[in-house]
Amino acid sequence: MSKESAIALGKLKAAFRRLPLPDKFSRLVSLLLDHLNRDTLICWPSRGRLAQLMGCSEKTVQRNLRAIRELGLFDLETVGADEMRQRAGNKLKVTDRHTYTIYCLNADHPLWKGEGLGHAKEVIKSATWRGVAERCQQQVPNTPQSPNGELLTGAVPSLLMDAEEGRYRPQRRGTVPYPSNGDGTVSGTFSLLNNAVDSCVV
Repeated sequence: MSKESAIALGKLKAAFRRLPLPDKFSRLVSLLLDHLNRDTLICWPSRGRLAQLMGCSEKTVQRNLRAIRELGLFDLETVGADEMRQRAGNKLKVTDRHTYTIYCLNADHPLWKGEGLGHAKEVIKSATWRGVAERCQQQVPNTPQSPNGELLTGAVPSLLMDAEEGRYRPQRRGTVPYPSNGDGTVSGTFSLLNNAVDSCVV
């Protein structure tokens, strides 16, 4: 790699790290840039290795890789052991039963220049929160019903979004109408601490 190309890659890294993007996404992209082979502009770190360096789960890495792929910052290619041996040579111990993901830098992407930030944030939000939202929806308990089959209003908590972490969390407590001994309704409480409705508190 020429000195000019090395300087250009260094400037690209520095410019990207100044962009106001979600922390985990920015850290993952920075790690891929740090792993790049300066001659070929490709790298092949495993998801486990990336998760270890980031201090997060492999699922978090996978969600952010989805955003990278959808944005097109890197071209992702999955190859088998034979192809990986040809690409990596003696630089990597290749196991026959594994597949490998190769990341190739798309140096012409406008985001490296800070262009299209609004669109990039929407793509990142959609890709990284999608799975979290689906899992939280599955954890919401069924809406309690009164003896005549009517839904008790307010019994299902909403999903609140933590803007800083980009995660959904269930509203923990609230007050709902709740039947008691056939004498009408009283004030009760619910909680999602155990994914179930709490005992009624009179």
